Amino acid sequence: MNNLQKFLSWSMTDFQIGILKQAIQNNVTVYLYGQEGTGKSFISEIFKAGGYGCVKEPMDVSPSGVLGSLAVGVKEGAVALCLTRQNVSTEQQGAPSKTDIENWLAS
Repeated sequence: MNNLQKFLSWSMTDFQIGILKQAIQNNVTVYLYGQEGTGKSFISEIFKAGGYGCVKEPMDVSPSGVLGSLAVGVKEGAVALCLTRQNVSTEQQGAPSKTDIENWLAS
């Protein structure tokens, strides 16, 4: 398990991680939503920093201020993943790098 997959497993199930990977590989927009503290913003920032802007969280979706699941699904063909795990600790480990993302996508 590489650094990115280990990091994602704090917030997502293995099934969700697989969906996320497939969506990114196919340049499909992925919206992350869920309660505060599940890592949505941090995960989307990791992918943006790595050059994969297709991973978004609700704050990114609607400049009009509509948040949550109401803002998800506004793009045909998009994927929405609900994060429910709340054991995310961004302080315990540094953010995965672009190389971590590329290795994960190639695996």
